[in-house]
Amino acid sequence: MRKRILIYASALVVASGSVVFGASAMASAASKPATAHYDKLAKETRHHDHKIRLHARLNQAVRDGSITAAQKKALASELKSLAAERKNDLSKTSSKAQRQAERTRLSNELKTWAQNNSLPLAKIFPKLANFS
Repeated sequence: MRKRILIYASALVVASGSVVFGASAMASAASKPATAHYDKLAKETRHHDHKIRLHARLNQAVRDGSITAAQKKALASELKSLAAERKNDLSKTSSKAQRQAERTRLSNELKTWAQNNSLPLAKIFPKLANFS
């Protein structure tokens, strides 16, 4: 009788161990797509928050009289096109130095565009004025 109980107990431990380890392996495999989904969601949220802060900054510049509503619209359009260009170019480049060079090129392109359009970029984006 005692032997039979030990055999049942051993079988129960083995069976529960395989269920636990099997479930944890399945859970880790299932969490990888879920993690990717949440990472994508977090990135989209950061992007959305950035857009809100950008438009708030541009609206404040219009209220302060630093830029006109037409300049705001033109600047928003230029920033959107530069962001699309950056997204395309940075996906093609791989090294950190290449990405940094591309960001610098786009920053300088924005500064030149702003000077040509008489926009006080340093007042709107103080960090960009110091970026080189």
